[in-house]
Amino acid sequence: MKKLKLLTLLGVLCFILFFSACGRNRGEDYMSPHLKDLDHMLYVMQNNFALFDVAYWARGVDIYSIVDTVREIVLSSPEMTTNEFFDVLFHEFAPLNGIGHFQIIDLTMYNYMVFGGGRFTRRDWYSHEANVRLRAPHVLAFYEQLYTAEFDLYDWMNDFSEILADMTEQEIRAGYSEFLERLIVRGETELAEEYIQALINADAPEIFRIWPYVTEALANNVTTRILEDGRIAYLAIDNFLNYPIPPDEERQIHHFYDEIRYFDHLIVDLRFNPGGLEG
Repeated sequence: MKKLKLLTLLGVLCFILFFSACGRNRGEDYMSPHLKDLDHMLYVMQNNFALFDVAYWARGVDIYSIVDTVREIVLSSPEMTTNEFFDVLFHEFAPLNGIGHFQIIDLTMYNYMVFGGGRFTRRDWYSHEANVRLRAPHVLAFYEQLYTAEFDLYDWMNDFSEILADMTEQEIRAGYSEFLERLIVRGETELAEEYIQALINADAPEIFRIWPYVTEALANNVTTRILEDGRIAYLAIDNFLNYPIPPDEERQIHHFYDEIRYFDHLIVDLRFNPGGLEG
């Protein structure tokens, strides 16, 4: 009798443990798509991103901490959509942008790389493995889902304002420091201060009112200036992404070189230049 009771008790315990495990597995499976993507992303970076450790000791960017933050957000949002997951990746990994050409590929860049023509879609531009991964069915499906909803400017402005409202003034100034410095180099100090104040105040309508003036101020890729007549000249080029070089930029640089050919010094400013395409 005692043996029967013991067997019954063991059976009940096994039953409970089995269904508890099933419950956990269902939860893990439910969350797994985004978490598996995140884990795979970390694995690929650990094994392929040459500046993985450099990002921390040289730039203060802790990739493991970023991954942990994304994991917590995903776990706290069981109904997270593909768009929301991408937005989290894009926002949380932003500190890594520009380090070793790191970039979270958005829909526009993906379409350009895979379907857009030009050098980026040449089969010899990437390794065979990279070409296969870019065109894998699940990758195509992921980007097909991305931002299929109609873009709503006002919703975007409200979301942007909420993000800014959660940031301190110091964080905003630090995050936009390089962008503002580009304005200041062009003599637009007042515009730079006006723009940063709108960001600090999370004033989306004011930000969008100022934005056309900002883009106009930054429209020229090449900036030339005489700092000291006959002695010091200044040349800044924001990017080398336009290939071949636009004729107007080429003429501007050549004319400037003719003007300063007998100067003692030329300052070449590439602070804001992310690089570009080789010839």
